[in-house]
Amino acid sequence: MDYTAIYVNTFTSLLEVVRVMLPYIIIAIIIMIIKSRTSKKNKNKGYNKEYNRKQNKEITPAIDKTDYEQTEYFKETGTTYEEMIMDKGKAGEYAAFRELQLIYGEKKFLFNVYVPDPDNNTKKTEIDIVMLHEKGIFVIECKNYNGWIYGDEASEKWCQVFKNKKKYFFYNPIKQNYRHIQQLRKHIGEDKEIYSIIVFGDGATLKDITNSNNNLKIVNKRELRKTVVEIIGKKQPILNKDEIKKIYSNFKQMQW
Repeated sequence: MDYTAIYVNTFTSLLEVVRVMLPYIIIAIIIMIIKSRTSKKNKNKGYNKEYNRKQNKEITPAIDKTDYEQTEYFKETGTTYEEMIMDKGKAGEYAAFRELQLIYGEKKFLFNVYVPDPDNNTKKTEIDIVMLHEKGIFVIECKNYNGWIYGDEASEKWCQVFKNKKKYFFYNPIKQNYRHIQQLRKHIGEDKEIYSIIVFGDGATLKDITNSNNNLKIVNKRELRKTVVEIIGKKQPILNKDEIKKIYSNFKQMQW
């Protein structure tokens, strides 16, 4: 028996089968790859959706669109409900406003104020929130960061550290808000009591943050209202309703 011929014929037959089946095999492989990528994408999408849901729940108080459009924040900024929900920065500003609006006393708010430098018209500084209160002016910088936050008064940069050990450096918010206040003072004078408030999201853990300034507070969002109430509880009114309106009108034109 000629085994060589048998092997050759068998091998030739297998090659023919492979040749015939090859397009189907390739199609099957492509389908498997597509399904695998789709499954992974959907899994990540589901994870991200849940992550964003948790983040938005943390940052933005529960409110529907109709109620939102009745708020002072919407009327002052014109930021749509959809923009506020999708933009973490705006959501953080709105969440801070929600806490501040519950504080008692005569007050008005300004958001995203671009304050020009009287000595140089080409320079402007942007302030997230200014609360004009009868017992003082609060300049609020919102930092909606999660993770561990490390920093001190003197450092040029602060550090945000995530669970996966990744780090992100950002400009010292104490210095940032100090510059805001310095520019603000050039327009309202040195006699007004101004407080600097740095607000981080509730997902942030403030680690080893140093602060020696009594008019400066660095807090999580959940501590914001209590912190401001404690400040105004120890002060006497310094602005009446008309003075608040005057300052508001002067800065309204600078609002973004």
